[in-house]
Amino acid sequence: MASPGDDPADAPEPAGDERQRSSTEPDPGSRTHERDDSAGGPAPADPGGRPVEADPQEEASAAPTASDHEASGAPPKSGASLIMAGILASRVLGLVREKVVVYYFGLGGHYDVYQLLMRGANLLNNLLGEGTLSASFIPIYSRMLEEGRQRDAGRFAGAILGLMIAIATAFTVAGVLSAKVVVSLLAPGFLDDAEKVATGALEIDRYAVAVDLFVYALPMAAFLALSAWALGVLNSHRRFFVPYVAPTVMNVSTITALVWAATTQFDDPFGMGAITLVPVESLNTLLLAAVVGALVGGVLQFAVQL
Repeated sequence: MASPGDDPADAPEPAGDERQRSSTEPDPGSRTHERDDSAGGPAPADPGGRPVEADPQEEASAAPTASDHEASGAPPKSGASLIMAGILASRVLGLVREKVVVYYFGLGGHYDVYQLLMRGANLLNNLLGEGTLSASFIPIYSRMLEEGRQRDAGRFAGAILGLMIAIATAFTVAGVLSAKVVVSLLAPGFLDDAEKVATGALEIDRYAVAVDLFVYALPMAAFLALSAWALGVLNSHRRFFVPYVAPTVMNVSTITALVWAATTQFDDPFGMGAITLVPVESLNTLLLAAVVGALVGGVLQFAVQL
């Protein structure tokens, strides 16, 4: 086939097989077969001379999707505002909870035990929940959703939840059975409290109280880890407010339990400042109520995200 710049009258006539082949095969050097993709030229022809049609799947993949518009449009801004609102509500109620705890316990031995139990619960939560899920589960689950594999994503999330329940249960049982060892590792300064109580230097044996209450703190940590799983699932579905406002449930539960226990121990639950000496038994009751309230709050924090 001659190029557009050649004169057809000057070209020698192909003979025989050569003429037949030239009628069906394009000339590799012909400029009519070239395609300038950058200029949006015509689609290349196949060996039969028919234009090659574009692959619909390639066109669909190249076209902007709704998720692309959401990723670059207003939804991320609204999502960020919902996250900020949830975190703000959680932090404010967390501050109120700490104020209530300090109001009833002061800065004595009961407050030390409460802080130890919360720190141990957060440690287990970070180990099983937030750190592990952020690095492994959430990226894979989100990619499955983006690929449209809804059923596979649901099965994967269910498998991860079952695995987390099994691991959290094992950690909880092991922690309860070895509570003395765990408390001695987390708070070695509590080990000499028995002698200090005998000499009158301390009012309670913080080590013994912490060991007794560890049975409530560890299950709470397990439910907090499961809440991290729920947070990852909801965020992958672009639901931001509920998982970040859910910790307020735990704060409200702890505050409610403390105030309720105070009403059973004192005539005026908000008149602690007028009491010269608070009985140790009453403070033990308040501490138990605070830890049980936190456990109930942990269960509710996971439940509201389901």
